[in-house]
Amino acid sequence: MYTATVDSVRHTFQASGSLWQDALVMQDIESQSLWAQITGEAIQGDLKSKKLTMFNNFSHSTFSEFKKQYPKGLMLKKDTIGIAGSYYKKYMEDSTKFGIFNRADTFNKLGGKELVFGIRHGDKIVAVSKDYLIKNGQYAFKSGASTILVVYDNKSETIAAYETDYKLIDGKLSDKVNKSKLYTFSSVPVVTSFWFAWISFFSDTELIH
Repeated sequence: MYTATVDSVRHTFQASGSLWQDALVMQDIESQSLWAQITGEAIQGDLKSKKLTMFNNFSHSTFSEFKKQYPKGLMLKKDTIGIAGSYYKKYMEDSTKFGIFNRADTFNKLGGKELVFGIRHGDKIVAVSKDYLIKNGQYAFKSGASTILVVYDNKSETIAAYETDYKLIDGKLSDKVNKSKLYTFSSVPVVTSFWFAWISFFSDTELIH
């Protein structure tokens, strides 16, 4: 999720009806510029090369967990189609289909439809597989002077990342993480994506799986 402000001007965004590298392309009404969903960057139009800012505290979780935190919150949901359910149900469940044009499976290291949590911080681009976090609960990596800590709660299926001052020794945290105090650190934006979509945009990403 991104802020809608570009150069101090608030814009109104809509789906453009187009795809780029099998990902949604947004369009702002004011300048008619086109924006890539995964990167938040304008790829065509008067605002080309401008970048949107992601919300740091946007939560990736289940609907039930969302309702606990925001009882009056609203949900945007596509219409169902009879007994078939969602328009995307078959596509989401088919591990052999990659994108609208069904590109070939050329994705090494991880299955194309495996879910990853992507993080961009400074010069670091890292993708951590959901399976890894389900098994390990957390992952930490160095970015500049900060240690980025990615944590996953299996019970609530909630993912979050923080810019911390924890120390890493040989790639491992030197101190035990106090999860009740993670809120004192700055949040880091996280993108949930299929592996094939993330690697299509960030070919030099580091993968943890």
